[in-house]
Amino acid sequence: MSHWGLIVVKPRERSVTYYDSLMRDGTKFLQATLDWLKHEAVDKKKLSLREISGREWDLIEAGAHQPQQLDDTECGVFVCINADCIADDLTMSSHLYTSAADVYGHDFRTKLGCDIMRGKFSDHYQLFE
Repeated sequence: MSHWGLIVVKPRERSVTYYDSLMRDGTKFLQATLDWLKHEAVDKKKLSLREISGREWDLIEAGAHQPQQLDDTECGVFVCINADCIADDLTMSSHLYTSAADVYGHDFRTKLGCDIMRGKFSDHYQLFE
């Protein structure tokens, strides 16, 4: 079975966060992302491995701090919800989608489809109020 998760890199905060609506272990994805970041720093920024090794990054699994899907087919919708909230700098607790019931109760697919057709993302609350 294929599954979508989301990795968010925040360089200023020196953090890499893994979002998975099935709460699967993201350790290998977090480590692979950190390894890629180190490679990019050496390749693009011309930093030495010594400079990079001395800088610690937080590797975070979002876990229970996100809505969890109730089936095996909704992961893409949950990735979009998480990405939409993160792009607007919203936490899940300050957002409409704090539980799976909220996600399934609101027609997020309609909002997402409208956003795609418009070519931009709308305010989260406008569509559902």
